[in-house]
Amino acid sequence: MKNRTIVLFLVLGGLGAFGKLYAMADSISPKVEPVMEVESVSAKSGELDPAAVKVKTGEGEEQTLEEKIRAEIAAEMSEREKVLLEREKAAAEKEENLKAVEARVDVKVDELKGISTDIEAAVGTISKRKRVDIEKLSNMYANMKAKDAAAIINTMDIKMAVEIIDGMSPSAAGSVLGLMEPKKARDVTNAIFARGEKIAD
Repeated sequence: MKNRTIVLFLVLGGLGAFGKLYAMADSISPKVEPVMEVESVSAKSGELDPAAVKVKTGEGEEQTLEEKIRAEIAAEMSEREKVLLEREKAAAEKEENLKAVEARVDVKVDELKGISTDIEAAVGTISKRKRVDIEKLSNMYANMKAKDAAAIINTMDIKMAVEIIDGMSPSAAGSVLGLMEPKKARDVTNAIFARGEKIAD
């Protein structure tokens, strides 16, 4: 009688442990409702042996509880690894796209720098040619009779008149200004003076 009581106690204790393992398996994969058959309880510890518990899945396949738990854990880890790999792939693609955009931007910047250099060179060439032309015109009007030069410069716009008069020697400029219309001579003088102040600033 005493031996039967001990065996019964061990069986009941094993079933309690079995209940805990079943709850664990159920929390891992709630979609599968296995039908479990207890075949062995450890007589030494009174605990359920997962390797000896047979489980039937929804597909009718039979496996031990231990195999089922390991398979579900492995499946979950595989799914997580898949998600991580997809994220890494997406991040790598974004990085490659960003590098491609940066490369295109660098090319455009280099092109704009080249265009800017060309424009500056063209402007410099035009400015140099303009200075040469104005210098020639100033010398030409300076070598004319002051009366004739004044009559022609009177008809010019103020900007051109300033450039030509300013390019003459002081004595030639004074002679021409003295024979120009008073208002035009005053406007030219004021413009030359204002330009000198601007350069000094």
